[in-house]
Amino acid sequence: MSGTLCVVCNRKKAKRHCPAKFGSICSTCCGAKRIIEIQCPDDCTYLISGRDHRAQEVFARQRAKSDSIQLRKDSEIMNKFGDFMCYLQFMLVALRKDNRRMTDAETLAGVGLLLKTYETENKGILYEYHSPRAEVEAIVLGLHRAIQKYRSEETPIAPRHIVNCLELLNADLDFHCQENKSTTSYLELITQFFPNVNRQAGGSRIIIPGHEVSKHSR
Repeated sequence: MSGTLCVVCNRKKAKRHCPAKFGSICSTCCGAKRIIEIQCPDDCTYLISGRDHRAQEVFARQRAKSDSIQLRKDSEIMNKFGDFMCYLQFMLVALRKDNRRMTDAETLAGVGLLLKTYETENKGILYEYHSPRAEVEAIVLGLHRAIQKYRSEETPIAPRHIVNCLELLNADLDFHCQENKSTTSYLELITQFFPNVNRQAGGSRIIIPGHEVSKHSR
């Protein structure tokens, strides 16, 4: 590999073998373009180590700002409804595939409206909340349809439990928006756990920082 240039940028020295590019790439392109421009396979060692390290860094910052009661509640939700949380994040990644300009703030707004819808259903009232903003409404409709499909085809889940899961998703999104490191930091993080979302049949390994679960094809 000595003296070989990166097959992506053709400028920097290649230091890593890239199975997706069938060649060698530089560490900069590997870190910055994985998943976004390079369709990494699930078993790429650089993808796995990079995303796990990043997720743990995020969790450490979240943990520092959370109390023990909230952390215990989040852990209980993941233990009971990890498959459903995995499914929600999978669908967000799929929605982002359709709209590459989708941001964390838009996703937070959409999840917030959907949370209100299921809070209302939990009270015995059927009413759907919507957004006048097309980009937010697309998230609301897409995620709502996905949840309804999950409820009809997968394990039934009560409205109160959907509320719990959406609250956790909402809190994670809000944390990323408050950090303001990037307009898409949360979406970028979860996207790395679904590198081939368009080709997956039933699920993948996904993480909410600190809680890793597995979802298998049913």
